[in-house]
Amino acid sequence: MRTFTDDQRRIRLARRHGLAAPADSVEDAVQAMTCLHATEPASVHLAAFARSGAGVDQVDKALYDDRSVVKQLAMRRTVFAFPRDLLPAVWGSAAARVATQQRGQLARDVVKAGITDDGPGWVESTTSAVLATLHERGPMTTMQLRASLPALDARLVISPGKTYGGEFPVAPRVLTTLAASGAIVRGDNDGGWKTSRPRWTVTSDWIDAAEPLSEAEGYAELVRSWLRTFGPGAEADIVWWLGATKAAVRRALLDVEAVEVSLDHGSGWVLPDDLDD
Repeated sequence: MRTFTDDQRRIRLARRHGLAAPADSVEDAVQAMTCLHATEPASVHLAAFARSGAGVDQVDKALYDDRSVVKQLAMRRTVFAFPRDLLPAVWGSAAARVATQQRGQLARDVVKAGITDDGPGWVESTTSAVLATLHERGPMTTMQLRASLPALDARLVISPGKTYGGEFPVAPRVLTTLAASGAIVRGDNDGGWKTSRPRWTVTSDWIDAAEPLSEAEGYAELVRSWLRTFGPGAEADIVWWLGATKAAVRRALLDVEAVEVSLDHGSGWVLPDDLDD
């Protein structure tokens, strides 16, 4: 079995992540990493700067003018900035998994909060109303949507008495469900680069993109990209990163014909054309 030492793995990461030598552009920096963490708004700009030297204006241009990099809620209910071409894979796999989870949890929570007796029906009608409003009026912030749709002003009481519990507005949960599904995206930002006040936009109004891939195809594409970025990597690391099941990851590893290799601590996987030093 081919062996990769820790030193070899570190050298690969330094070179591939735009750290040993900078990437040529924001897009190249994002592509090199598969995606950049984006739940903290400043992290996209800082990660791109660290890997390409790009300034705020250049990152904003990629996000909001060229739209070559798009923020999307996906793995582990986290927002990432993806290369636009990777979105169909994300929508069909990791994002779809999160969307299903979020829709179900929201349906249960609105019933617990006494907002409705029909959780799934409430979620369907409210998300449909948001989409109809955005189609009709164009991009809107969360505050603007709440002013337009009274249903979004409802509040949820989650885990009363717990330190992590309390009363929370329902609007972010509704928008999270829609964003995970790929129906809407975070458009341009109504604030500086260190704040997150997106104008929610119907996805088809923001970018031209292919239809979502199937679940298996989507996971295979994400695992292929992850291995190109981080490989060799352990199965457990891929499972954690994707927020997926072991079964889904193992199927994807088979689909991309990944090769098992020996590491200093256990075993890992690389793409079949990536076995050189």
